[in-house]
Amino acid sequence: MNRAGATNCCFASTMKPLCSHSVRFVYDCTVAEDLVSEVFYQLWRTSAYQRVRGPFLSYLFAAVRNEAYTGKPLTTFTIQHGSETI
Repeated sequence: MNRAGATNCCFASTMKPLCSHSVRFVYDCTVAEDLVSEVFYQLWRTSAYQRVRGPFLSYLFAAVRNEAYTGKPLTTFTIQHGSETI
């Protein structure tokens, strides 16, 4: 199996549990799915999976949690205060 096939297989089998884990941090299902997709994209793009030591599933859960805490915001908010937009 090639790298893309292995990544897709892993993504398909762990997407739902990782999204359930992620939604605990971001409180939005769509944002949680985007976050998990971003983690997998970065794993594939950088071949970081080759450097994983220990259980891969544990690594994925930690990566999703870390991305939820430290990653770039996946949503932006606009606050309207009178005639001023913040």
